[in-house]
Amino acid sequence: MQPFPTDEVVGELAERVGVPYWTGRTLYPRKFGYTQGAQSTPEAGSFIYTGAVPSPEKVIGGGASSIFDLPDANTVDGPYSFKPTPIGASLLNSIRTKTGKTILPQPITLDRRAALNLPRNARGVYIASDKDFGHANPTTRAVYLDPQSGANSFVLAHEAGHAVDPKLSEDRDLSVMEQVDRIEGFRRIAAQKDPYTFLNSYMKEPLASTSAEAFAQRFAADKLNAIGVDTTGVLRDDWYKEYPASKVVEGLDNARDMYVYERTGANPHRPMREFSVNSYADDRNQIVDQFLNLALDKRYQEQQELLRQRGRQDIDRTLGPYANVD
Repeated sequence: MQPFPTDEVVGELAERVGVPYWTGRTLYPRKFGYTQGAQSTPEAGSFIYTGAVPSPEKVIGGGASSIFDLPDANTVDGPYSFKPTPIGASLLNSIRTKTGKTILPQPITLDRRAALNLPRNARGVYIASDKDFGHANPTTRAVYLDPQSGANSFVLAHEAGHAVDPKLSEDRDLSVMEQVDRIEGFRRIAAQKDPYTFLNSYMKEPLASTSAEAFAQRFAADKLNAIGVDTTGVLRDDWYKEYPASKVVEGLDNARDMYVYERTGANPHRPMREFSVNSYADDRNQIVDQFLNLALDKRYQEQQELLRQRGRQDIDRTLGPYANVD
């Protein structure tokens, strides 16, 4: 979903309310100097291309910057091989011994990134719905890592946590078309329901994602500590708790934005040329008024806070001893 509202709408809203309403609230207070702690853990390995080496003309002329930007093999047995470091090998062996699951690291190539609709900075992903190497496979599951920055021991352990998570179902990951259908369904509901009913309905999936991410964070810390990897830097980093928490924040923002959009039928992202001067102003005013109504709606704000608290409690309960590491 496109980021929404625009800066112009935010400015109008803040001016009308008289306070900086759009504060970007998080579930936990952030400390100064936010970094991504997973970078402080050692590398788990690297990917080696074992297929035919393409010519420089094919790589450069085809718009690819490396072998990982070339089309994928059809299966995980294709032309890429993962060469683990000693730590990576120890991690994979430990996971297999403890869970009975073999984890197959695979690179996120250009084709995969496009097929999975992943952002360019995604460092890792696990696809529970993969018919061959997802949750349908009882013994062997593939995790996908960014070949440039994702073959990190914490990233690998985190994605392996998803791969062995018993609460994930085979249908948890929706295809691009299914995601579109789901969003369209929520849009129709938003036009018919009150904001409180819609908010609670929409937040079921973000809260489930929060739980899954917290489980993977806990799994990664447990497994790395068990093989002697120092995870202190990760655990002390805001990112360790805020990554699961970001699913709640994104969900609350998207629910509010979608509700306003569907209730007004106005879209500030449409190009200016599609509006007459008057219709553009009318759309803008409708949107600002709807956001203002939600901002001043005590029941809606209380409901949002209850969902934030639920997210915090679930994360802290799942992380257990890692919830408050100084």
